[in-house]
Formats: sequence, structure tokens, C-alpha cells
Amino acid sequence: MVLLKSYDSFLSELTKLFEETRNKNSLFVTIKRYDGRTKPKSCKGDKNESTGDNKCLIRATNGKRKVSYVAYASVIKGNIVGLKKKDKRIGRTKGKKTMATQ
Repeated sequence: MVLLKSYDSFLSELTKLFEETRNKNSLFVTIKRYDGRTKPKSCKGDKNESTGDNKCLIRATNGKRKVSYVAYASVIKGNIVGLKKKDKRIGRTKGKKTMATQ
């Protein structure tokens, strides 16, 4: 995995991955909370630890190449306002009544 330091280089690598996977492959993009650790924390650690600066780890892979970038959460939240969870509607799986059942 390549952790890129500059935002411009991350965007150019991400653009290359999108172009490579446009016709026949898949591209996976994940965004996770990042606290700066490279090793897992122990079970005995304090769970209420919070840092003042929330960061997100953005990863993209096509199965062969991986790129990642760390960005502040406030910047990401400000730029992806169009992404919202879809509302799940209960009862939508029930079919409409047909003429035979009426």
C-alpha cells in the first residue's frame, strides 16, 4: 500500500485507477476513521480517548494497486454532502395484489 503525502498526487493516482478500471474491472474505495496508529491498540486501553483532530484514511484499490491518503474529516464532510444513506422502506417486498387474489 502506498500512503501518498500530497493531495494532488493522490488525486492523480486515483484518476489513473478510475481510467484503468473503467471498462472491465472494479475499483474499491473505502473511507475509515484514522487515529494515527500503525499497530492495533490493546484491549486494556482507555476507550474514551479522543483526539482533537479527526482524520480519515481514504483507500482505493483495483486488486493489484493500492493507494491511500489521510485527510481531515471536516474537509471530507464539507466536500461530500451529496452522499447520504438511502432510506430503507419496510414492506416494499410485498407484491401488489393480482386479479387472481382479489
